[in-house]
Amino acid sequence: MGIKIEGGITGTPAEVNTANELKTAQTLDYTAAGFSTISCEADAGSVTGVRSTRNPDIDEDYRMRVAVDTMLFGDSFTGTALNTNVWDNPSTTMTTAVSNGFVTLNSGSSTATTVYAMVRSKPMFYSYGQFGASWECIAIIAQVPQSNNITEWGAAVVATNATPTDGAYFRLTSAGTFVCVANYGGTEVTAIPAGGFAALIGAGNAHHYVIVMSDDEITYWIDDVMVAEIPRQTGAGSITTSGSLSFFARTNNTGATGLAQQIKIGMVSVSLMSANTTMPWDLVLSRNGQSPYQSQSGSTVAATVAYTNNTNPTAGVPTNTTSTVITGCGGIGWETLTLAVATDGIICSWQVPAGAAGVPGRTFLCYGAKVSSGIQTVLAGGPFIESWTLNYGGSALSLATTDGATSKAHKRVPMGQRAVTATAAVSTMLADVELRLTNPVAVYPGEYICVSKRVTGTVGTSGTAQHTVTFYGILI
Repeated sequence: MGIKIEGGITGTPAEVNTANELKTAQTLDYTAAGFSTISCEADAGSVTGVRSTRNPDIDEDYRMRVAVDTMLFGDSFTGTALNTNVWDNPSTTMTTAVSNGFVTLNSGSSTATTVYAMVRSKPMFYSYGQFGASWECIAIIAQVPQSNNITEWGAAVVATNATPTDGAYFRLTSAGTFVCVANYGGTEVTAIPAGGFAALIGAGNAHHYVIVMSDDEITYWIDDVMVAEIPRQTGAGSITTSGSLSFFARTNNTGATGLAQQIKIGMVSVSLMSANTTMPWDLVLSRNGQSPYQSQSGSTVAATVAYTNNTNPTAGVPTNTTSTVITGCGGIGWETLTLAVATDGIICSWQVPAGAAGVPGRTFLCYGAKVSSGIQTVLAGGPFIESWTLNYGGSALSLATTDGATSKAHKRVPMGQRAVTATAAVSTMLADVELRLTNPVAVYPGEYICVSKRVTGTVGTSGTAQHTVTFYGILI
């Protein structure tokens, strides 16, 4: 028999819902209203056992405090080659492979002793006091924890197979325990998440891991659930001593193992939290390695600029259909100065990386180009005027390509003109031709960009010019 609750004035009984929870309502009379405090749940406490809530903040004019994150870095392991422009890959005996969107450490399945493999980001990232840093990745652990193996992933200052000297990371210990680690200048504090490896990770499962570092604590998350929280160490002036950390993942055999442990890392990103730095997007992309002067993730690592060490180029006669002088995202080339009058000749051409399965397509935002030239062997003939043009967006290299159902013609942007005197002598420097665009032109994946020239005046009959061509821009 329950207790009946009813209003003292109206005598109306109170009601409950289907879960037997008492139905209540606050007054709609503003002058009679009390107030409610808003709090937001960050984590339900299903692993830590303690519900985590935080209060929003408002200023004296009742404006709620808001925050915007700034992306510092992001990369995915596309294609079949590790992009060593962005990643270091220290190892002993263990091998590394890229496939299906993951980089696999110990891809050769070694169980030998004193062997390891690691990937470590070349750029390092930071947090500023209350503006924390978020480090996240997708990862798969191939086996249950193995005796004599240590596998780690997160943020650290780390080299070879030695213990990190700073940072915060997840670890599978050689004793088979899953722990979260906070490392302050070499002093480690660990927390063991409830449920351990079997309940939280499991062999062969892909999970989303996040480490959030702020001024007073480090929190560790798996699939949006907080699994551990470690406060700033007693007496420490900050969360870490270095301030700048690399993302890393490593598997290390300290002795022979029963099964070959592997860790697979997929998407990686690092963000500066709550600080609206308005960092220009092109700066973020540059730190990601998306400069056009080097190859991109998913392709064989190489420079894209035509510049061979200790080797002079071979002179070529330019045409409007082929690239015989410079092939690359700029570079150095020699031109035989016999281009016919009123004929377009390609001096430098580059094809923007095309998208394919496992290889991200890139769009080149070109902010212009520059041509610097000098006479390499004496010119016979002349004088003439060179008119230079930036050509972009062609589906084929040839400047004669027309628009059609499956073809796309080049767009042209005049760069400028310069004069070449008759019988110009060796080492005569020609005026630079440079185009700077306030708004960039977009060259889409697989399309071509090139600079070309056209001659008016008296054609040369022999002689060579050395050209240095630079493209300005970023890949997105």
